[in-house]
Amino acid sequence: MKRQGASTNENDNVDADADKAAPNKRAKLDVVASPQSDESGLRQSRNAALKLSMYRSMLDEISSELIMLESTLDLFAASILSGPTLPPETADTVSAILQQTISSVNDYLTVYGPARKREE
Repeated sequence: MKRQGASTNENDNVDADADKAAPNKRAKLDVVASPQSDESGLRQSRNAALKLSMYRSMLDEISSELIMLESTLDLFAASILSGPTLPPETADTVSAILQQTISSVNDYLTVYGPARKREE
């Protein structure tokens, strides 16, 4: 409900007081809208997208190796159940896949892991 007798000058004074209370608000908006900050934001977005793509690629590689390891371990378990001795080729296959998976996980952690210094 509008107060009777209130002039538009009073409303203008309220707006002016609000501008005085936050004088830097407009300046900050100008900085956000500048072409240089748009370019910087775009560059940061591209860098983030590239990092995300690399993370996904590395995780996909590790995932496929873990799937291969799972099927090899199934073969390993079946051969253990089938007899007292393990065929040498099965043991070699399991060992090679384990080493490859461990190596991939270590590579991933070296490049992207928590021990890596964060760039911000």
